[in-house]
Amino acid sequence: YYTSVIMAGYMTNDQRKWVLKEYWKTENCERVRERWREEFDTPPPTRLSIYRLRDKFNLTGSICNGPKAGRPITITTPGNEMIVAQTYVQSPKKSRKRASIELGIERRSLGRLMKRLGLKMYIPRLIHGLIEDDPDRRLQFCEIMLNEEFQGAGIIQKIVWSDEANFKLSGAVNRHNCVYYCFDNPHLTFEEQLNQPGVT
Repeated sequence: YYTSVIMAGYMTNDQRKWVLKEYWKTENCERVRERWREEFDTPPPTRLSIYRLRDKFNLTGSICNGPKAGRPITITTPGNEMIVAQTYVQSPKKSRKRASIELGIERRSLGRLMKRLGLKMYIPRLIHGLIEDDPDRRLQFCEIMLNEEFQGAGIIQKIVWSDEANFKLSGAVNRHNCVYYCFDNPHLTFEEQLNQPGVT
């Protein structure tokens, strides 16, 4: 019975026409179901499905399903997909908030469009620019830290590790707030000189 209900819900238009023609010949649902078994290699529609199909045709003159309920799709259209794709090809650093305002598309809808397009967020990798004596200074720092630790000063436990946001007078980008939206990973890197004037 369950299979019959499923099959009845997925009748093709040709099958629906066939059912109506057979029903009009006898106006007998069981006879229509018997003829279906002879004609098709699938479970027949239920009596209720046949009656509903008949009533729908008598009321609307059509065998097709009516329009689906809910709001029509007006935002996530192929046209808007193209607009979003062009926007991020031209400006991959544009934030979702800015794009939403400029394109007049709600941020949630914009997110769905970007997901359909395969746009992913990539964070550039920060590479510190080194000067000539930096390797020696780094080695010296490591030696000092190891010496302090070996002497039992417990200096490692006294360090507070935390996330930071950097603001440089040179206008260097804070990598935590800088992202690129691309179809493929661009493998971006930024080179930044250490110890630039600024606040943390």
